[in-house]
Amino acid sequence: DTRCGGMGSGSRGRDGVDDSEEAMEVEGEEAPETFQNGVGKNRSGSIETGMHRVIKAVATSSAGKKIERGSTVNCLWRNDHWNKCEVVDIRTKPGTEISEYYVHYDGFNRRLDEWVEKERFDLTTLKPKMLTREEKERARKRDGKKRKNPTEELKEEKVSDDKEHEEATKVKNIQTIILGKWAIDSWYYSPFPSEYSSYSTLMICDYCLRFFRSDEGILRHMKRCRMRHPPGDEIYRNDNIAMFEVDGAVDKMYCQNLCYIAKLFLDHKTLFYDVDPFWFYVMCEIDDKGYHVVGYFSKEKASEENYNVACILTLPPYQRKG
Repeated sequence: DTRCGGMGSGSRGRDGVDDSEEAMEVEGEEAPETFQNGVGKNRSGSIETGMHRVIKAVATSSAGKKIERGSTVNCLWRNDHWNKCEVVDIRTKPGTEISEYYVHYDGFNRRLDEWVEKERFDLTTLKPKMLTREEKERARKRDGKKRKNPTEELKEEKVSDDKEHEEATKVKNIQTIILGKWAIDSWYYSPFPSEYSSYSTLMICDYCLRFFRSDEGILRHMKRCRMRHPPGDEIYRNDNIAMFEVDGAVDKMYCQNLCYIAKLFLDHKTLFYDVDPFWFYVMCEIDDKGYHVVGYFSKEKASEENYNVACILTLPPYQRKG
């Protein structure tokens, strides 16, 4: 069952970033690593110089071409490879006048969709949007559609719901989260509050899971935060692994934030904005600094269908470990 307990209301407030305060350093913090598709890399690592040379040559030879939603074009991907992609959305990069393009790579899972700048495109391969065969057929049969039997109607309704979900969540709002020592590329859309959703990177407290829009904000918070483990009761311990039972009705904000994070890595996740009816079981890895979230599962306190699990997630840096 893919139902998941608990998504916080998008309207609730959080501490903003007070730009008047000076940034404070956190002693002993390790430099975050980037975890992307199972491969770790340093956040300060830059794109290879060979890729820069190719981008510059293509951009110079193809300047002036207009890119629109639905267009297809080759985009320079990892390891200097060109991949065909579709332009899903266009926006102005926050705080600049630079256009960014949200692309879906042909033949790849949409968890790899990303925002890129025009310089990564080979505009000599740019093609405008073309109506698909299905779209042409729907337009032709829009009127006078024959009545289908109930089974066919149910199948069509399910397909329609899946397409509606994909349309509503096709553009990732958060590209990366910084959680403890990890910088983790997100996979899917998550309904963070609007004041945070326009930022490509969010900093998240490793202990209380509150999120911030800047390095200064998270550093100030870490000086004040007294939590070093999840709320609730520790119900299991084995060496450096611990499990906590958290009541969604008691520690509502923690559970809501946990669900925001989970949605970044779970595509088909039914969202409930009320975490009260759920228990959350949070697994942590322990070191000398505190308890670090590895993953969790949730379950309903009283399930009508007698389900024992509602949602389960292991964060990407800890996957494929056993």
